[in-house]
Amino acid sequence: MNLPLAHELDSSQGYDEAHAVLSKAFAAAITTNQFGDIRESCLEIVNRSKIPHSITLASAYASRALLHNPGNWDYNSEKIEYSPRCQLLDLISSDLSLSNSINCRDNYYHEITSGIFYYIQNKPHEAFRFFSSAAKHHDFYRVVKDDYGGGAAFAKCYPTAINLLGEQQTLAGPIETFCDTTSNASLVFSIHMDSLYSLAFATGWIEQLAQIAHSGASLHFHVIYLSKIDQVFLHSLTAKAAELNVCICITTESNCALHRAYYASSRFIRGEEIMRRFNAPIIFCDADAHLKDPLQFASESLCQLLQESRILGCISRGPFNGYLPWRCFSATWLFCNNSTNSINFLRLISRAINYFWDERPRNWWIDQMGLEVAYKICTQSLSSRYLFADFNQVHSDLFATSEKYKMAKISRVPQIARRLKDGLGYWQAVREFQEILSAESAT
Repeated sequence: MNLPLAHELDSSQGYDEAHAVLSKAFAAAITTNQFGDIRESCLEIVNRSKIPHSITLASAYASRALLHNPGNWDYNSEKIEYSPRCQLLDLISSDLSLSNSINCRDNYYHEITSGIFYYIQNKPHEAFRFFSSAAKHHDFYRVVKDDYGGGAAFAKCYPTAINLLGEQQTLAGPIETFCDTTSNASLVFSIHMDSLYSLAFATGWIEQLAQIAHSGASLHFHVIYLSKIDQVFLHSLTAKAAELNVCICITTESNCALHRAYYASSRFIRGEEIMRRFNAPIIFCDADAHLKDPLQFASESLCQLLQESRILGCISRGPFNGYLPWRCFSATWLFCNNSTNSINFLRLISRAINYFWDERPRNWWIDQMGLEVAYKICTQSLSSRYLFADFNQVHSDLFATSEKYKMAKISRVPQIARRLKDGLGYWQAVREFQEILSAESAT
């Protein structure tokens, strides 16, 4: 047993500290590939500890150590996918039978792990019954603070296409066109941002597109404001695009009162609308991503993408977080060809996000849950290899993103840089800037 880990967990003052302890230990296990050691330690803690937060989190990470380990999965090179080995299922089943884990009143992770157990066996209806049961606890966020369980927060009954395509009220607010110089684009990059991300990343995207403007690629920015639109800044973007001969469309939303997860989901909520507007293939991309080599993209990759008949997404099932339904289809970048299949897929994503949206003020990973559910529905009747492919396997070196890159760009935004110079930490500076925007929107 790892006595320091057990002592740190039991000594933690509640779930915030306990999560920090186990997250650090799990990250170290990933780096050193010591999944067996952390699992053994967590099982000992579950069986011996009397502290609810220690039992709860140790039970979750004992199972997660199994799920994360690629040695517990079989890889099918023809289908390019993983499937759980019988040994993995047996051990997870054993974990779920531990009396201390079952009897701990705080252990909402027991339901979450039960849901994952069914999901990796391709039993989504059973899985979502457990996820939604966990989500019903009024103090869910007191206990669950990580990606392993966070996506269960908005879970409901697993939807069918009929559920999703029925009448729904959309989250999307009114949209306004600020400018549009696009016409007959060969391909459109659609980037959705809040005001801070627009200040940090929009100019860089224009400069990248300037290097490939001759290819016919265009740029779409959708900027979401908590209060009024920053007309001066948007005019500077249109001037920059004109100077660099970049065809650009800027659309806006103002007075948006939804949780920040809406900003990440916007491109998928509006995906069908965007596809119909431009009538061209679309790459929906995180604002904080960037092309690794714009010239190589223009000379080689663009031609291949324009001939692509499949939807390309960041799809990863099995180990390395691919066992979580809210992480196995990443939202980082998505290519949709100009086809009926893409329109149908985008419509289902939008409807799924609307369906799952929770009234509590957190919906992290809901965009990726929407992608995954739409993918599952689309591939029920047709082999996924004909409709979808993993973007990173087909085009492994197009885009890049990292926390370091994001923080560096945001730190250069004048409103953030000034606060950093005054001595605030990065997250303090960002939080203060966002609080000011929230206060302005409330007046």
